[in-house]
Amino acid sequence: MLRVNNNLSRILIAKFFGTFGSEMLSFAIGLYILRRTGSALGMGTSLVTGPIVSLFVLRPLLDMPLIPIAIKKL
Repeated sequence: MLRVNNNLSRILIAKFFGTFGSEMLSFAIGLYILRRTGSALGMGTSLVTGPIVSLFVLRPLLDMPLIPIAIKKL
């Protein structure tokens, strides 16, 4: 039971820092757009589209190579 909890805590910590870093990058890109263009609409658009693109476009592309590896381990 302790081994499962240790691995689970590692996964949760890694997921937290990965999500945190991704959101900070998205916000930094939004601030960059705001500084370059002076348009708050551009910043808002980048903040909204960033997570949508990563959810619907990048996630399936990154998961495809991992599926055969996961099946082999089963």
